[in-house]
Amino acid sequence: MTSLAALCYCGFVGFKTWYFTRRVHKAIPQTPEGRVFGYLEESEELAAVNFTFQFWDLLVSFLIAEHCTPIMMIHHFVAAFVSWSSLECQYLHYYGVFFLGL
Repeated sequence: MTSLAALCYCGFVGFKTWYFTRRVHKAIPQTPEGRVFGYLEESEELAAVNFTFQFWDLLVSFLIAEHCTPIMMIHHFVAAFVSWSSLECQYLHYYGVFFLGL
């Protein structure tokens, strides 16, 4: 149930930002530098939700035998690290809306 709530929320925010408000296309300069270093509040929100979810899922995966495989543990660790990096360095916010939200 927690996974469903997090995924639905991220999907809603990402879809709204990419297609309806189009802030990802208006608020960030459409240059390579803008797409890499541009800041977008919605992307920061998605990164925070994704970091929290991936970290929680990493911890819970230790308790579920079929989820406690090396590939899944590495997946959750790397996904949490990428989200944390986006939060800490404000990096790749343009792409974060798409890859974390849609």
